[in-house]
Amino acid sequence: MHKTLKVNIYGIFWFILSLLLDNINDVIMKYVGNNISSYEIIFFRYLFSVIVLLPFILRKKYSSSTIMRIHFIRGFLLFVGIILWCVGLKVVKLTVVTSINFIMPIFILILARIFLKESFNRIKLIATMLGFIGTIIVINPNSTDFNLTSLVFLISAILFALLDIINKRFAVQESMISMLFYSSLFVLILSIIPVFYNWITPTFNDLFYLFLLGITSNLILYCLLKSFKLIEVSSVAPYRYIELIFSAVLGYIIFDEIPDLTTIIGSAIIIMATVILVYETIIVKKFSKIEKVKLI
Repeated sequence: MHKTLKVNIYGIFWFILSLLLDNINDVIMKYVGNNISSYEIIFFRYLFSVIVLLPFILRKKYSSSTIMRIHFIRGFLLFVGIILWCVGLKVVKLTVVTSINFIMPIFILILARIFLKESFNRIKLIATMLGFIGTIIVINPNSTDFNLTSLVFLISAILFALLDIINKRFAVQESMISMLFYSSLFVLILSIIPVFYNWITPTFNDLFYLFLLGITSNLILYCLLKSFKLIEVSSVAPYRYIELIFSAVLGYIIFDEIPDLTTIIGSAIIIMATVILVYETIIVKKFSKIEKVKLI
């Protein structure tokens, strides 16, 4: 096997594994959410995450107070976003969750235009409009089965997109371990008071799954880093939609969930919108660079 092909295959493998772990996380939160509060799920998830990362962070120098304030903002956005996500998971099918998750790149696009002054052309506008249409179809507010709680995913997606924008500006100043540790630490701290007032004693079985949740949360980032060291981010973008297959299979096996027609149609439109974005950001820019080289 050609060396380059082998490296690409390994890169794609690690990326797909991160998608599977992400879906497993959603399954765990949805399953445990039947027994304990969302605040407890978040508390234990990030408690175990901090414990696992603590030995690595102790080897590093402490961050400045200015950087710590940014870490706190990141932790606050993550705390609110993950709480809303956890609340929505209790009432919404996994395929709907995954489909709405696909809208996040479009929110990132809009926020990047506002905060990072990035360009916003006609192709991006069309992709944005398609993404919103697809999301409305997935949520299906006219359905008799519509649950208002599903709208929290949109708010959560916006918060996660904003977090990505901050991370994009901040990543050059801090290591990935520091960013992961301090965001987890501040989410843990912010969850202490809410969990105190919403405490339900977890069973040993719940604690086992919550420990797995903390481990897999860190493994997701590990798999992504392994993937991006081997292959370009743009090269794995089309494989993200495998996550919809994972969510459909896991939702059916564990929760007896069957995706309805509106979810399938809406997901297809959202996928089309993000494919347009990938085309615009990768293919168009690549050809524009080639044209510049020819002119020179």
